[in-house]
Amino acid sequence: MKITLEQLIAFYNEKSVSASCNVCGKDKWTLLEAPDEYSFAIGSTRTDGGLTVPFPTVPVVTLMCENCYNLRIHAAHPIADASKKK
Repeated sequence: MKITLEQLIAFYNEKSVSASCNVCGKDKWTLLEAPDEYSFAIGSTRTDGGLTVPFPTVPVVTLMCENCYNLRIHAAHPIADASKKK
């Protein structure tokens, strides 16, 4: 799932999300892109030592602050769904 910068900006505007970095206060971001056609994802692991295949993940949109390199992540599905409704 690929989220564009334009989709993310529209989502931020709709939800009144601040563009400022919560670490340094600047508002210059780089949208990080995964090295292939897939998105970045946060994985989950089992606490009982078992293995789940495929590995459960949540696709995310990742931004990096150009000043302090803080990472900001958002679940990708709600952003994609919001842009489909328009």
